[in-house]
Amino acid sequence: MNNTASALAVTRIDEETFLLLGLALYCAQKFEFGLYGIASHMSHLPEAKKDKRFANLTPDDFLSADPEKKALRKATLGQICTLFGERLLLSGEELEQLVTDRNIVVHDFWREVHPMRGVVGIQNPNKFLRGFITNAERLNAAIKGLLSHMMEAVAQKEGRSGEVAVTDTDLESRKIFESIVAARLTNHSTRPAQNAAQCG
Repeated sequence: MNNTASALAVTRIDEETFLLLGLALYCAQKFEFGLYGIASHMSHLPEAKKDKRFANLTPDDFLSADPEKKALRKATLGQICTLFGERLLLSGEELEQLVTDRNIVVHDFWREVHPMRGVVGIQNPNKFLRGFITNAERLNAAIKGLLSHMMEAVAQKEGRSGEVAVTDTDLESRKIFESIVAARLTNHSTRPAQNAAQCG
């Protein structure tokens, strides 16, 4: 493909789509960073010990810019969610959908919008990207809410509650986290009843 043909192919996606795609990537990375950061504090758990990607990961290693430490951070978002989603009470359809959509954004967006063969997978790219950004930011807020709860719990345990300031933003983030947990618990409690009804 010559330069002119390549430029024409790129211009088929409008400027707004490129801006949204960039923001979607940013939101995905932010969510992955937050979730991975929490996971780095959970390397002592039995499920983490069984997985070499997490067994030796510490918070210091996670934050380090050292190339050797960076090599420890190899897990994908899907792997983190599978391993720690239940523990963090964040597993469920919303998280699974975010992982699926994140993989499309990162790996398959071009193919879904401009397939070489077959039908277009994403009919309205801008609507898809806006939806992804909204969902990613909602789950980013949930991660902040979870962190806020964890920080307060640690401070109470250490007798240092006075050192933790819970802001209005923290409270809003906690509400989002709690709503996701409530929906997850509701789905879990109704699932056995649904399964029994289907078997009856």
